[in-house]
Amino acid sequence: MVSYFETGKSLSHYPNIKERMSKYKRIVKDYKEGFYTDKNLIAKEIKNLQESFKNFCLKDKFNKEIKQLTNGANEYSKKYGDFLADEHHDEKFKSFFSKNMFEFSFDEKVAIKEFANLKKEYDNIFNLESNHPFEWRFEFPEILDDDGNFKGFDLIIGNPPYIKEAENKELFTNTKKLRTYQGKMDIWYHFVGRGFDILKNNGYLAFIATNNWVTNSGAKKLRNIVLEESQILSLVDFSSFMVFDSASIQTMIMQFQKIKPPKNYEFHFAKITTQTPIYEDVINLLKNEKTQNNEILSINLTPKKFIDKTLNFTKSDYEELFNKIQKYGKFYLEESEVAQGIVPAIDEAFVIKDKNVFSKNEQCFIKEYYTGLSGKFYSSFTDKYLIYLSNKNYSGNLDDLPNLKQHFQKYKEILKESKIKYKTPNKPYFYLHREREEKFFKKGEEKIISQVRCIEPIFVYSNENFYGSRALFFIQTCRINLKYLTGVLNSKLIAFWLKHKGKIQGNLFKIDKEPLLNIPVVNINSKNEKLANKLISLVDEILKAKEQDKNANTQELENKINSLVYKLYNLTEDEIKIIENKE
Repeated sequence: MVSYFETGKSLSHYPNIKERMSKYKRIVKDYKEGFYTDKNLIAKEIKNLQESFKNFCLKDKFNKEIKQLTNGANEYSKKYGDFLADEHHDEKFKSFFSKNMFEFSFDEKVAIKEFANLKKEYDNIFNLESNHPFEWRFEFPEILDDDGNFKGFDLIIGNPPYIKEAENKELFTNTKKLRTYQGKMDIWYHFVGRGFDILKNNGYLAFIATNNWVTNSGAKKLRNIVLEESQILSLVDFSSFMVFDSASIQTMIMQFQKIKPPKNYEFHFAKITTQTPIYEDVINLLKNEKTQNNEILSINLTPKKFIDKTLNFTKSDYEELFNKIQKYGKFYLEESEVAQGIVPAIDEAFVIKDKNVFSKNEQCFIKEYYTGLSGKFYSSFTDKYLIYLSNKNYSGNLDDLPNLKQHFQKYKEILKESKIKYKTPNKPYFYLHREREEKFFKKGEEKIISQVRCIEPIFVYSNENFYGSRALFFIQTCRINLKYLTGVLNSKLIAFWLKHKGKIQGNLFKIDKEPLLNIPVVNINSKNEKLANKLISLVDEILKAKEQDKNANTQELENKINSLVYKLYNLTEDEIKIIENKE
């Protein structure tokens, strides 16, 4: 939305501004409330005043440029008269030129060039008109004071557009100076930031938008703005119910008040919890009627505690349990110990089904490739292979790998375009986009693999080759026993933690780097060493059973692991009942 009138620009230097603004406010109020004898007459009067405001704003904004254009057009007219201008359809542009009463000869090529330059100057000033500017400050004069200065809106309600940066990077190019901008964001975050900018103090903002802003890594700046500049009044999360027929987007209604927030306050939080919501569940949520398919809570929030963090909303009686989990869980993974899987960028060029069409030498660069996990603890089957080429394992050209060269030939142009798109144009087209550190995938390197999106958290232990896609995350650390860590991560306690303190999208967990780095794990010490060793033995039993039969039922062993994990965190029977949903 464009406008001649800048938000922070004062009109106090406009001639007779108080009288004009007072008259404008009065006649707009009369028009809106129906107090007029001749509708056309009052509409014309409004339009005339709007035009006078607009013309003043335009001249004020482009004063220097308009003078330069006028002088340039005068010089042109002296030399060429109204040559070319008399044929132009834009009357406003024509008005800058005048006829020359005397006939004289001139170089038409030079005149054409000068005329084009003047037209460009004109367009830079007046082209705003072609974008159909919406002068919202004059459509709503209630938001201007008697001097024409912007006071702000009392209320902003909207359904902003939802567009992820990854889907349309060009759209975000001119928004990078906005305070809400950061990578992996959604365009609607800017609407919240700008909304707060144009609200009055104590004003209200209400949007319906995507529900993942509370945990999305690309919304950290947005969350901080909400926490620091407003008080959350209400969040109503429709979870996996698609409110809009035309878009498969999970949404929530959010309401904020623009005030300096109290140190601690409560707000209304409602969310559909069933995995198969229906229309009736939405109605019950909006009516604030509690059912078995929703949760309606009064959330106690201390804004400062959540700066730079994700927002998770749970029952207040859970907080004591979370505090206890954090009290005993002092081990946290570090940034360097967690890596996302490989990003080929044009999957079909690098992911293949049959490696046997390639030579033995070429097969050295072809790896079994996983895009998902078949279950907890152990996952072995995949029917996909990845061509793993990067500057870390291959520095030659494809002439030495003729079958691979032939394979890549049909993707060559699209791969080159991809490298340009992702700003790595100097990479050979047959290199992976994001190959990651190969130590996370290689045989002989202990690792834990987790699935990003899952119905329940899944963690797999492996010491074999395990090359995985961006749908997986890889954990490697020498600071804790990885079989022990696999057992703890697959426990009901950690699933409970991730459900309430991690990221949830609809019915799915989203376990990317941020939640992984924030899981509090009990470290092995002299006091719990026996429990830890028992847990490691149980993990070994599960792995052995799964290796022999991938469909082996290991539920009894997993139940024993859950019991050991409860002991490691020193939970009471009542706390265990909360986790197992038996309270």
